[in-house]
Amino acid sequence: MPAASVIVVASIAFLSAQTSCFLNFFLLYSIFFKKKSPIKPDWSLIYFRFGADSVYTLFIALNMLYYLLLQISSVFNFKNFIFYLLWPSLTLGTIRATVVFLITLDRVIAAYIPVFYHNYRSRIPIIVVFTTIICYIVFEQYVLFGFCGYEIDVPLTCDNLRCAISQCYYEYWLWYEQIMYVLIGILTISLVFRLFVWNYCNGVSTSHVVTRATRIALLESVMICTFDAFPSFLLAHIPSVNFQSVGPISAASKNTGFVIEAIIICRLLIFKKESVQPMWSTSRISPSS
Repeated sequence: MPAASVIVVASIAFLSAQTSCFLNFFLLYSIFFKKKSPIKPDWSLIYFRFGADSVYTLFIALNMLYYLLLQISSVFNFKNFIFYLLWPSLTLGTIRATVVFLITLDRVIAAYIPVFYHNYRSRIPIIVVFTTIICYIVFEQYVLFGFCGYEIDVPLTCDNLRCAISQCYYEYWLWYEQIMYVLIGILTISLVFRLFVWNYCNGVSTSHVVTRATRIALLESVMICTFDAFPSFLLAHIPSVNFQSVGPISAASKNTGFVIEAIIICRLLIFKKESVQPMWSTSRISPSS
């Protein structure tokens, strides 16, 4: 029988993933159907992130449910089934991290070079951004099945990511996550410095310059650095903290962060009215038109 802590951690991950999935669907429903918040075409990346989170957390919930069933009985163990649950989760996780990076980068550019941003941001159609993300996802599939030569043959005893994919791709995936955490962290520090430290030194009130788009970008970055990077650091540097001893602690931490983030964004967008600063443009029409 698995340790009680493993079951508790997996249950937290399952429940928090379900909650996050519901909250993100609620956000999209409230914005696009109930019209609780003005629809801004320039917020395409943010809306896309809500949708990606909805599907991402749904797959995480399914993964955690399957993991809990495996702890109960081996009768639920089906050959290679865990891979087909984890594979879309990895892809959606990559999409989410990339989108958060792009949103944060967008806010940094807007904060540091506002004139350039105002004049040229509308010339980048959102389809270019989405195409870039799709190309990277295709590249990841090449890394898994081409470069790493992975063949789908998961041992029946496998119940986690590390044994479900090849060591080659697992190391690549860890490398990608760490790089994204570092980049998002650097951008977040730069944004905080520009908005709070720089403006404070110049006597500018931050309440007039920190828009809802910027708040969401900061929130996403802080949540990733706190709830994603920290458990990954523990798993990488403390041998006693591992999947077998404590269960899916990384999934539990990430999804707890997703829930907190979704609750704050619901309050910010659905239950609070204020002006909105646009982000990526979906057309080539200039802001002045």
